[in-house]
Amino acid sequence: MLGRVRCSGAPRYVNGAYSEERTLQCGVPQGSCLGPQLYNIYVNDMEKVTENGEIDQYADDSTVHAAGHTVHDIRTKTEADLENVAEWSDNNLLKLNNGKTKSMLVGSSKRIGKAPPLDLELRGQQLEQVPTVKLLGVHMDQYLTWDDHIGHVVKKCNTGMSQLNRIRNKLPRRLRKDLAQTLVLSHLDYCCPVWGNTTAKTSNGYRSCRTGQ
Repeated sequence: MLGRVRCSGAPRYVNGAYSEERTLQCGVPQGSCLGPQLYNIYVNDMEKVTENGEIDQYADDSTVHAAGHTVHDIRTKTEADLENVAEWSDNNLLKLNNGKTKSMLVGSSKRIGKAPPLDLELRGQQLEQVPTVKLLGVHMDQYLTWDDHIGHVVKKCNTGMSQLNRIRNKLPRRLRKDLAQTLVLSHLDYCCPVWGNTTAKTSNGYRSCRTGQ
């Protein structure tokens, strides 16, 4: 792998001229086939810096979460872990994007209704508290009802079925089946074990997509 990384830094000959050489002091080569794998190696030890909660990582998306009996307890634990992550990022020449960093308090509607604002801060900047957040393509709401996500899924499925209905009589059955899997069923299957176990009322929407009604 090291040999391939060194080769990726070789000058390129384009339009009669060689590109300039540049030594990377940090990060990974952008647009290279090894970039994602190298980045995973680069941030592999980030998970070791959290002391009060846990951190979930997928590529360059990281989620810090902690549990507690009170909002103050959750705030204290999470801010301590966020500071550790920020310090780790500084040491590894990475920069956190505070503008894209959101906070969300998860619990029952009764408890959240009585709870004070979370008011999480990261390096002196207060993070926006949101009722829903999109995490790896799944819309997660603070009550874990999955209503928002299912609404997005139904909308995508209805769009796909509308497109299929326009051309269904012009395509062979096998191709229609493949297109249905791509344009409709793929949205229903994505992360279904996470959000599929919802209330009967909420599930009626996406069940109608699966039956084509």
